[in-house]
Amino acid sequence: MLTRPSIKEHIRTLATFIAFFMSVAISTQAEVGEHRETVGWKEKVLLYPDKFLIHARLVSTSDFSRLHVKKLKESMRGEERWVSFELIGPNGERKTTERLVHRNVRLRSRDGDTAKYPVALLGICLGNQYVEVDFALDEREGLSYQMLLGRNFMMGHVYIDPSSTFTTDPECQIQGALAYRDDKRQ
Repeated sequence: MLTRPSIKEHIRTLATFIAFFMSVAISTQAEVGEHRETVGWKEKVLLYPDKFLIHARLVSTSDFSRLHVKKLKESMRGEERWVSFELIGPNGERKTTERLVHRNVRLRSRDGDTAKYPVALLGICLGNQYVEVDFALDEREGLSYQMLLGRNFMMGHVYIDPSSTFTTDPECQIQGALAYRDDKRQ
């Protein structure tokens, strides 16, 4: 004859299920956290597909990442908008590159004015993290850092140690990166 489980048995079964699911959640959270790297508020990054070295400032107060460039020119290729621009490295080296414009974005500057900027997808390597990020491209003068990495890059990828700078060198192993897809269309 079947008997109904007692309340103690129900509680014991429920506690077992809760313990199991909590251990799965904790181990999953630990695995996700293992992929994050702690970096300083200033770091060296490689910009792909050109493998161009740039010093970047990680800015947790900005939603969006920006790349400050020279000689910014937009053009049309068929139905697509492209942008060409010149990058300047920390030692004054220069590189001209082109990227597909994905969209435009309106961003607010420090003085409160808003302006419209073209947005291009660029691959960056910071430490051992390779991430493709939307960058607003602008031609402003007098900036200390050519690249500002905002929360659209940082979330899920890195933690910032505000007391450190240049803690890591870019060392990414990249195979079949999406950043190359625009170059294959030329």
